Amino acid sequence: SDFICIYQSDIEKGFDDKGNQIIPILMLTNPKKTPSIIEVIRNTSLFVVEETEIEGNIVLKSIH
Repeated sequence: SDFICIYQSDIEKGFDDKGNQIIPILMLTNPKKTPSIIEVIRNTSLFVVEETEIEGNIVLKSIH
């Protein structure tokens, strides 16, 4: 319940050789903590955050 899970394949395929994010990254979280995690991510101003229909999942898209 205190973990954020990201698929290894998303990390491997999600970034180009220069470190730029090229696909959205799915994060699996504890649904009770999702609002707090989204707030922290939005405050960094590095990503666009979308909460998916499945409660507790977050999709990160980098801001270019």
